[in-house]
Amino acid sequence: MHASRTLGNKLLVALAILAIVSGCTSAGTDREVARMARRLDSLAVTVTAMNAALQGRQAPAAPETLTVATTGAASLGRADAPVTIVEFTDYQCPFCGRHATTTFNDIKREYVDRGLVRYVLRDMPIAQIHPFAERAARAARCAGDQGPAKYWEYHHTLFETQRTLADSSFAGIATKVGLDRGRFDACLASDRFGAEVRQDAADAAAVQLTGTPGFVIGRTAPGGKISGVAIRGAYPFAQFKAAIDAALGPVAVAARE
Repeated sequence: MHASRTLGNKLLVALAILAIVSGCTSAGTDREVARMARRLDSLAVTVTAMNAALQGRQAPAAPETLTVATTGAASLGRADAPVTIVEFTDYQCPFCGRHATTTFNDIKREYVDRGLVRYVLRDMPIAQIHPFAERAARAARCAGDQGPAKYWEYHHTLFETQRTLADSSFAGIATKVGLDRGRFDACLASDRFGAEVRQDAADAAAVQLTGTPGFVIGRTAPGGKISGVAIRGAYPFAQFKAAIDAALGPVAVAARE
């Protein structure tokens, strides 16, 4: 019993630290403090369930599930892929950058390129701590206005240069990826995609996705929405693989054969 209690304490500390280091969150308001308290309470419940499972008394708690729309800035993969992943991202969040330059590539290679997953990008700029994130989200959408491939090229370049991102960066990236500068500059100056970016952020807040990156992974369904497992933060490919394979079900088994 003492060993189980000790393990529970260690798990609680580890999960609390993981909640802090795996994603970007806004901070400083009473509402955010309350949200963090709820999140820690949730982590405590998870640890209690894990302890109980270790003692053979009950199964671990079920994964968190959310329902979100699948309309966003851009998507990759077949529209009829059996599983859809929706990511909410912030271009100045280092954890989003880590996901974009590591885990995303594994997901694309193993699932998107094989027709098993459709990957949807939505925006969630956290303006309180990332002053250029909202403008970066609009800039990526303006790039996408010149073709889907241009969106992804601009998107990846934003993450590659996020440590030096400034107001002067967006035009330079546009030139680097070969955009029509006249069209791009006019688009960015017009706030053309501002409403869409703000709607993405509002939709995330509506389901209490308050940190980035945030993901929902579920079976593709008609109606422009999915219900699936939520992943909050940047995690290794193995965690995404487990969630994707669970959503795929027998399809995942067939794909490996």
